[in-house]
Amino acid sequence: MLKNLNSRWDLDAYFPGGSESEAFHAYLAKLKKDLQDFRLILAQTPHSDDPLIWQTQFETVQDLAKRLRHAQSFVSCLSAQNTQDHKARQLSGEINTLSALNDSMMSAIEERLLQLTTDQFDALLATDYFQPLSFNLREIRHRALDKLSKTEETLINDLSTDGYHAWNTLYNTVSGALKIPVEIDGQSLILSPGQAANMMSSPNRTTRCIVFKAWEDAWSSVAETCALAINEIAGFRLQVYNHRQWADVLQEPLENNRMTRKTLDIMWETINRNKPALVQFLERQKQLLGTDQLSWHDYTAPMGQSNKTYTLDEAANFVVKHVSSFGQSMGDLVTKAFTNNWVETENRDNKRAGAFCSSSPVEKQSRVFMTFSGSTRNISTMAHELGHAYHQSVMNELAPISQRYAMNVAETASTFSELVVSAATLAAAESEEERIALLSANLQRAVSLLMNIQSRFLFETRFYERRREGYVSVPELNQLMVDAQKEAFCDSLDEYHPHFWASKLHFYSTRTPFYNFPYTFGYLFSAGVYARALAEGTAFEAKYQSLLRDTGRMRVEDLARKHLGVDIESAEFWQDAIDNVLSGLPEFLELTN
Repeated sequence: MLKNLNSRWDLDAYFPGGSESEAFHAYLAKLKKDLQDFRLILAQTPHSDDPLIWQTQFETVQDLAKRLRHAQSFVSCLSAQNTQDHKARQLSGEINTLSALNDSMMSAIEERLLQLTTDQFDALLATDYFQPLSFNLREIRHRALDKLSKTEETLINDLSTDGYHAWNTLYNTVSGALKIPVEIDGQSLILSPGQAANMMSSPNRTTRCIVFKAWEDAWSSVAETCALAINEIAGFRLQVYNHRQWADVLQEPLENNRMTRKTLDIMWETINRNKPALVQFLERQKQLLGTDQLSWHDYTAPMGQSNKTYTLDEAANFVVKHVSSFGQSMGDLVTKAFTNNWVETENRDNKRAGAFCSSSPVEKQSRVFMTFSGSTRNISTMAHELGHAYHQSVMNELAPISQRYAMNVAETASTFSELVVSAATLAAAESEEERIALLSANLQRAVSLLMNIQSRFLFETRFYERRREGYVSVPELNQLMVDAQKEAFCDSLDEYHPHFWASKLHFYSTRTPFYNFPYTFGYLFSAGVYARALAEGTAFEAKYQSLLRDTGRMRVEDLARKHLGVDIESAEFWQDAIDNVLSGLPEFLELTN
């Protein structure tokens, strides 16, 4: 039983002293020198097909990548826990510099792989060291064929530090400093974006309306700066694509997610065929709220009258109990995370909005970030992020290159854990009103993943089409956003969120283009995994771990075929998954009739 849990995480286990840590600054300096030295060694070492030389070089490549990821994890946690930590912001810039060095090093490795003949390459993969890495090496070689020369790719990486990635840093700076003033019941409040986002889930519609208007106004005040950042990020990306002769802006995100365009298209097509059920849910929400105008902030409004709240201890024990029912290793990991202070939950000012999990392959630990206020929704978030930590834990013994799973399958363990906990909270409901509250929360999540995420995908796709013609202004961005929201929600809302493009940090990620559709994929893919777990019980644990380990060394179509026996390029899989996530709709409609 977990008791008296700390609401603050422990980052000193990584490096003592926070952003002023002398140990971390020494670590960064050593990492930078080692990256520069190895880059020079690669430049001076003649090309060879000797497996022993390749093994020595690749061991160094993986060690450097692992150390860089450790540094990235530490700095991302520093930046999230205090958006006013200016030193952490500076460190983010240094991390970008090191990432560019690492990217240039990888460009050199890619070029060397291309210099091997097919016979030499196959002989290399047949060795004991490289055979387990064959998928990843073939992938690197294949992707390198689609890129420019080593010299050109190195130049792109070097220029990205103070150009491309700097726009992401600018956005993080602006959004981190944003304050949202509101007046609720005569009380003046100054909210961070994270606090405002939580208040937009208030059961009080007047509160939601006030905060939503203030939210829109606040993002409007920085919209010109955000527009500059998003335009320059997209412009840089498009220029690189043009030089690589990539006509389709989805080529990179699809390849990054190791999935085919056919899989993506059939997923969206199947979702679109099921939109009437989601619209039916939204129409019932409007009736229950007693409003003629269903706003953007209403579709996540709590339904029913569940007043149940949880302490941090209660929430943690609830998650441990129910994930353990599908495998003791999952419960053990969650217990370890709380016992060792891996989880940041404190509700305070100057924290970044949202939640995430960041892992260190050096320490073989994770850190989970969220803001906990005691709601059932918070428990789902907790389970979700700890699912990410579990996913990493089963991969810790793999080679670093085989731990690099794509974003779409990165949501597998997280969403699985969330589904487990959501089912448990529903089963523990003590009244009809509480069942309504929990069923509606599950259905709202379906709306978010199948409609809201689709609106982001539609917006980003059309934004890139428009950006090819030139700079896209704030009014145009607002219109593109609203048009995408109307289409994705089947025009079932009466008020939309024009500045969503400014408020959503995912659009500004320079490491992850199209930071949207992988969430929908992961949500539905996890539903398929969850259905299999329900059918097999604890016997599924070993199979589940095997599936998770393969996420970094298989394409998703092959992963699904091997571990689930399904074809995800067909509509059947997606329809079954959607039926699963919408299974509570009939009961919700009956209870609220």
